[in-house]
Amino acid sequence: MTDIKPDLLALAQCESEPIHTPGAIQPFGALFAFDQASGRIRYFSDNLPGMLGVDLPRVLGGDIVDLLPGDLVHGIRNRLTLRTSQRQRQRAGAASFAGREIEFYCHINPDGLAVVEAEPLLREVHDPDRTDPVEQVRAILSELAARPKIDDMLRYAVAGLQQLTGYDRMKAYVYEPNGEGEVVAEVRSGDVESFLGLRYPAWDVPTQARASGAASLAHPAAGAARPGRDPDR
Repeated sequence: MTDIKPDLLALAQCESEPIHTPGAIQPFGALFAFDQASGRIRYFSDNLPGMLGVDLPRVLGGDIVDLLPGDLVHGIRNRLTLRTSQRQRQRAGAASFAGREIEFYCHINPDGLAVVEAEPLLREVHDPDRTDPVEQVRAILSELAARPKIDDMLRYAVAGLQQLTGYDRMKAYVYEPNGEGEVVAEVRSGDVESFLGLRYPAWDVPTQARASGAASLAHPAAGAARPGRDPDR
């Protein structure tokens, strides 16, 4: 009988964990998927009718044009024509449902279905001196295009993204062919400990997590905690 060390078993379980197919969504948002040709809704999350304030029969097997306002449907279909819609979600617009503003994003999944995500619009205190986030991103991309050296590009990218998001730390993490990684650029605020130059073994970020990062350019996470889930995992 072969003894398996607990730490090696834990690593093996981490590598096999299906984090790319969690089978659930965070409850702050809702989603549905529809057939692009017919417009018929094929799948939806349990909380979608409640978020939009509609009856279940209006969703199940219904047409997207009967669920959402016409201008929003038009915006969704326009965004789905973008080539990037197969790799990342696109903002399609916002509309009022059940007394609150809901933002909508869309993308095309590997099966060719159009997936629409709905999230309550977070209103921020109006700041007349605050630059529009879209314009900030455009400025960052413009600067990056003018920096041919990858090291310089990464340093500017983390600085620009920290300014945009307000996070205490923003870092660029580069993977080696064997899966190991290194923090090659970093911007931090206050007394936050530096991670710059630190190297991490391949198992620190499992194979499926690296693949997910390569497949999707953005990973919004409004909160790790949800009912029945350990927020530390």
